[in-house]
Amino acid sequence: METNWIVTYSGGFWSPHGSVGTPIAIEKHFTWGENRFYVPAAYLCDEGLVLDICAEIEREDIRAFLDKWYSHLTQPLELPHNLREQIEQENPMAKDYYANVSVNGQPLSRDRACGIGWVPPELLPDEKINDHAEVVLRNYGLNPAQGWSFRRVSLKWTVEKPPKIDSLTLTLSQRPRSIPGKPFEMPAIGESVEIIHPLREETYTLTVQAVSREQVSDRLTRPGLPEHALFMSCTLSPDLHSEHFQLRDTVEDERSKQQEQAASIGIIGGADGPTAIAFLTPQQPHLHCAVSSMRYAPPETVVWQPVFREKLVEDITIELI
Repeated sequence: METNWIVTYSGGFWSPHGSVGTPIAIEKHFTWGENRFYVPAAYLCDEGLVLDICAEIEREDIRAFLDKWYSHLTQPLELPHNLREQIEQENPMAKDYYANVSVNGQPLSRDRACGIGWVPPELLPDEKINDHAEVVLRNYGLNPAQGWSFRRVSLKWTVEKPPKIDSLTLTLSQRPRSIPGKPFEMPAIGESVEIIHPLREETYTLTVQAVSREQVSDRLTRPGLPEHALFMSCTLSPDLHSEHFQLRDTVEDERSKQQEQAASIGIIGGADGPTAIAFLTPQQPHLHCAVSSMRYAPPETVVWQPVFREKLVEDITIELI
């Protein structure tokens, strides 16, 4: 490591803040899913433990992504949300996972996390080199010809002072990914439509139970914004929890681009994409309710897109010490 390399409990990769950590060399390599990972070191701080996790990204995967999408990345807010989500899903730099750490068999509490990415500069001739990512790359002696997704996690101690570490275990869990299905026009009340899972070709039957068109109270909207929405309640057979199945209006809110709070998409990833609106009501645990986007006039019908939410990679547990 470089002599001026400092890791603190707070401040991420950008600005030191909090107590300075004492480094413990880990140098653990492993493969998870389609990527190679490297955990170079952990840092013992007064507040807790800091762990750096490096995911190696093949340069050819980055090149293929840029060849397909780079022209769209300059103005991401101009893109429809389904295209923004597709770009984010295909972004090889977007690594979205939970990192859980146990010390001496006791799990630590996740406090904060941040991420930063390195893309070989020759693949982005018009982009400025990310200086912070370059420092991480150089400090850990990583290959600059490859892409890298860096994650720094800070976890609180469960004891009053830093313990002597006899064992250190890392578990990575992928956040559920959105898998869009084929859109369908809303059936009439009492009618059904078949939905096919895009990966497993499983068939689900959605039956509409009730439909209402509502005007959102002025207390919840600012003047000039759309305030009409369609509410649909339905059943799904076989049933899925709302964590795994959602319905999304294929039409975005009818508001100006200046007012739209859209997620930006960068080459280093980080955007979660638009949120699908669907949930299970507590009173009727098998009744799903979906809400359309906001409109200036009550919508007569809605074209819904089913979205399945699943983890595509099994959890992995690595003994670091």
